Amino acid sequence: MPSDPASLPALFPHAPLREQRLQIGSHALSILALCNPLDLIQTRTEKAPEVYWAELWHAGIALAGALLDGEIDLPEGPEPVLELGCGTGVVSVAAALRGARVLATDFVPEALELTAENARRHGIGDRVETRRLDFREPYPARHRLILASDCIYDPEYSKYLAEFVRATLAPGKGSKAVLADPDRWSARNFSHVAREAGLEVACRRRAVPCAIRSPLSVRPAPKPGEVEESAPRDVALYELTLAS
Repeated sequence: MPSDPASLPALFPHAPLREQRLQIGSHALSILALCNPLDLIQTRTEKAPEVYWAELWHAGIALAGALLDGEIDLPEGPEPVLELGCGTGVVSVAAALRGARVLATDFVPEALELTAENARRHGIGDRVETRRLDFREPYPARHRLILASDCIYDPEYSKYLAEFVRATLAPGKGSKAVLADPDRWSARNFSHVAREAGLEVACRRRAVPCAIRSPLSVRPAPKPGEVEESAPRDVALYELTLAS
């Protein structure tokens, strides 16, 4: 059973947390998210206007599943895996549970707090570093694996993200970025934009391993005895590499 909300950490004033338990194959995760991300509306600033980072999205769950099931190779060596738009941290947690060191980034400071807390809950806090990063801004480091989920919900973000990946992927065999997207209309031309930025693109489908109900859903809760289709059947996984 989920934990009593009163027993969960109070990370954000006036924005209580909920526990979401996910069964992904043989892996059981316990991820904290906000009971209602809209609770943060009045705390938004020009630098951090978003509230949707605080939700657990199906694309992130699918990418976490791909990591935990060993479908994505992790680079060897001490360099960290980079996650963009970490949100609740479910993808970073999955990568760290596989043994990777992870640099979890977001441009919303609260997302970094929540990701760090979720990493601690799984006993991998020492393998997940958090840092504020906006992929629309210059970034000096290079990484052999970049992960992102549901980061191109704004049409302009496709170009920013593709250019960021092109500049940030380390050269050499095996370097890649993996982006999960639930087929939002804003991402309809992402493959074209990524190729224009100098990337090679391969796309495949990945099943969402477990269903969740979002507090942001506009649909009414199911009546007793009804079955709710609360998750898409699959999401798109884009694998991006540097064009030769």
